[in-house]
Amino acid sequence: MYQLIFKGIDDSVDLHIRAVINTLRNDPLRKIFLNLYKEELNIHDKIIKYGKMKGWALVPPIYVEPT
Repeated sequence: MYQLIFKGIDDSVDLHIRAVINTLRNDPLRKIFLNLYKEELNIHDKIIKYGKMKGWALVPPIYVEPT
């Protein structure tokens, strides 16, 4: 369930930043999309922290170069 919610939030962050980029001529609309992007980014950050705390986040292993 966590991964499904995380994927939805991750996709909405991408969608809102694309909307900000595509609204070059309409300043009020760009401001709305930018505010949505900032809110989604804040939620995204909180979901990542919560998932890491619970052990649900898929954290890739750290690559350590052999010496």
